[in-house]
Amino acid sequence: MEGIILKASAGTGKTYRLSLEYLATLLKGESYKDILVMTFTKKATSEIQERVILFLEEIYKNPNSDLYKNLKELYPNLDLSRENIKNVYYEVLDNRDRLKISTIDGFINNIFKSVIAPFLNIYSYEIIDDRDNLEIFLKCFEKIVQDKNEFDKFKIFLQNRTERSIENYLNILKKLVENRWKMTLINQSHGIKEKKEYKESISFENIIGHLFTTFEKIKEKKKEEKILSDYMSKSLKWICSIDRDKYREFALENWNEILKGDKCFDGRRVKTTKKVDLDVEIDILNTGFMELKKEISKEIFNRDILSLEKEILTFIENLFLIYDNIKFSEKKFTHLDISSYLFKYIENEDVNLIKDGKITEYFKEIFDSEFKIVFIDEFQDTSILQWKILSGLINKCEKLICVGDEKQSIYGWRGGEKALFENLHKIIDVKEETMSISYRSCRNIIEFTNIIFKNISEDYKYDEENKELGYQWDFQEITAKSEDEGYVEVVTETILEEEEETGEEESMVETLVNSIENRFRGKYSGIAIIARSNLQLNQIASELGERDIPYVVESNASIIFQRAVNPIYKCLKYIVNLDDLSLIELLRCDIIKVNNYQLKNILTNIDEINAFIKNGEELKSSKLIKMKLIFEKIKELLKVENQQNILLNIVELFNISKIYSSKSDLKNIFHFLELSKE
Repeated sequence: MEGIILKASAGTGKTYRLSLEYLATLLKGESYKDILVMTFTKKATSEIQERVILFLEEIYKNPNSDLYKNLKELYPNLDLSRENIKNVYYEVLDNRDRLKISTIDGFINNIFKSVIAPFLNIYSYEIIDDRDNLEIFLKCFEKIVQDKNEFDKFKIFLQNRTERSIENYLNILKKLVENRWKMTLINQSHGIKEKKEYKESISFENIIGHLFTTFEKIKEKKKEEKILSDYMSKSLKWICSIDRDKYREFALENWNEILKGDKCFDGRRVKTTKKVDLDVEIDILNTGFMELKKEISKEIFNRDILSLEKEILTFIENLFLIYDNIKFSEKKFTHLDISSYLFKYIENEDVNLIKDGKITEYFKEIFDSEFKIVFIDEFQDTSILQWKILSGLINKCEKLICVGDEKQSIYGWRGGEKALFENLHKIIDVKEETMSISYRSCRNIIEFTNIIFKNISEDYKYDEENKELGYQWDFQEITAKSEDEGYVEVVTETILEEEEETGEEESMVETLVNSIENRFRGKYSGIAIIARSNLQLNQIASELGERDIPYVVESNASIIFQRAVNPIYKCLKYIVNLDDLSLIELLRCDIIKVNNYQLKNILTNIDEINAFIKNGEELKSSKLIKMKLIFEKIKELLKVENQQNILLNIVELFNISKIYSSKSDLKNIFHFLELSKE
């Protein structure tokens, strides 16, 4: 297979180059039907499609254009005759809506919709985002809570995680579902192997016998008035205080402390002197306790780990079953759902999409394409799951061109795998090319970027001796085409420390805004401020506003996630839904914060709580009476008749304005109250 891996930084013209490659492929005689272009966003899809048509029009009308020259320079033997360009131009123009240019998610969805969905008896469905999908996880959680056996298994997670918000528990379910494709991959390759019990190497009783016999000898030496170290005296005291016949039971009950705590003998802490020679005994104890550790570990593995793993795997399988039942019933899927289901069935013989690692003739017929040429843009954000789905297509194509920038790999949270792009030229054995000139940014900005990423790349040095990393990031610096210098300034907390030394108190935000005001003096166009968090951006925006410096804040954070507003939102959600999950969310929010123990009692007695809140029935459980004041406040929420007073009632009932009394918090509460009027 012929191929190029293009490493292109922002502003180096990668979309321009991708468009040229597409044009060259058409002008070489390939049909638009057999060329597939996949990008990461719909915006990029539209941009490439638009450029292809505009570029064809330009080289058709103006043979002396730079575009024409660049195309000729890229492929010297390309037929750029007017007749050839004309034929390609009109063919593309007539079929612009049939060009196979789409997002990766869109292409995967197309395969799912055309083949997998009908195979699963699904003929129409809705694509939802992660936020809408949260409702699905709430329904899964509700079914788990209602099923006592399932909830008993889920308590394994609850017992080890004390969380403030119910969303954090839902996140466990979400993570399991998001990673289900890995279990599919394991099952497709060799399956999850059933672990077998470990057998004893040395009899537990035999080891204990040696240990007690040795301690008895040390005890005899102590009777001879020989001085023992404090540590040995302490070890002797607690060992001899345990009944020899019950030591096995003691060891298994206190296994954690024996394996890594003070109840395991450590010969390094014992000193041998001329007055008391314990060398032989120390060696025996060291060896004996090492063997004891091994046998305890085997026993715990057999007793606890095997059964725990089995319970967890059973719980995960049942979770997937519950999740799938809801999904197929409601027919609402995220892009990750679609990818996971596609990956599960894509190699199924009855589906007939992949055979021997390559797409079948049936696959080609469905999409009316030979898929000879494949382009993938923004490849650094391609996930392993997407790569596994597309590998059958890639293995069959004649030419592959992948474009990306490892510096822009920001979608690790959704499975994007930076290392996949860095090693792609080795994986598929094609040549690699770097686009090293930026046409967008000024010199100082490019230089700043080079310094930052050169330092980061040092962390990816491959250690030949230890082989700690499987790859090395060979970072390539870029240069700026622009003659403008530009300006970059970094403001950090270290500046604040320097100011404290001079006795001046100035916040980081004030330092930043002072610098902008003093340096640019009213000429603020072309300035960008990048901060780590939305909170910092809001603080900077507030300071800019006070000094009448114009700004626009770009933030995706909704006001309902602001700490002072979120509890109000949780209260409203319960008032509207009056369901168990909304009640649990409210009880776990920051203004109430029931603990893990209380949460278990609430889940166990949820019907009794509902009867008290909604119908005024008395609480009978003694464990709930201690929380009666909380339930009474929630009960008060439902009594408000005037809807306009609900929010104020919530704020007053739970003392929200007192708990969150900072200027910023109060502004957000007021802003939320204003928004509610709309």
